[in-house]
Amino acid sequence: MELIIHRGSKEIGGSCVELKSNTTRILIDVGLPLNARDTFGNDIGELKKQGVLLDLHGLYKDDHRSFDAVLLSHSHPDHYGLLPYLNPQIPVYASSGTIK
Repeated sequence: MELIIHRGSKEIGGSCVELKSNTTRILIDVGLPLNARDTFGNDIGELKKQGVLLDLHGLYKDDHRSFDAVLLSHSHPDHYGLLPYLNPQIPVYASSGTIK
């Protein structure tokens, strides 16, 4: 198993951590960076260029799914804020409080 911190170790906000094995990819949090307000409605390619969306193959609507699941730690936008851009085939798991 490999733990990859894509974002959130050297800044506050935008948390995104991947757990990866030979057969499985799980993402913990898909957070909106704190410096990326008012990004919704922008296209995925532009948000990748701006660094708002990480360049993670198989995560977003514009790509073939390669993640098995997303797990949300809690309900703050810097942990769930990029959900609207995810491939809808990727299941998202969270506590009932986070889902509300």
